[in-house]
Amino acid sequence: MNGNPMRASRMTITFLACVLMVYACTELLDGVHAQAPENALLTGAMLGLAYLVMRPVLRLLTLPIGCLTLGISNFAIDMVLLMVCADRIEGFAIDGIGWAAAASLCVNAVVLIAGGWK
Repeated sequence: MNGNPMRASRMTITFLACVLMVYACTELLDGVHAQAPENALLTGAMLGLAYLVMRPVLRLLTLPIGCLTLGISNFAIDMVLLMVCADRIEGFAIDGIGWAAAASLCVNAVVLIAGGWK
């Protein structure tokens, strides 16, 4: 494998943190619901893939806005990714944008702590 092993492990940690934290959010936050644990884990897996594939592209495209908003647009991107993933998985729901913000904050905190600073 020619890739950087540190980058591969960071990507794995990011993916696993997303999967586990989406499930944890269903247990910790009243506004995040899953009919079954599998729905939460599937949503977390979808969010983990979105974080690895779509998030860097979206952050690059919104870089000028990110500079003007001091990074708040990056948080908005994370919330939208979470809400889109929740919308795509049947049996998983987020009650509103406030709960999406809380869940996104939890997921990002664990990804940051587990994956280290980039």
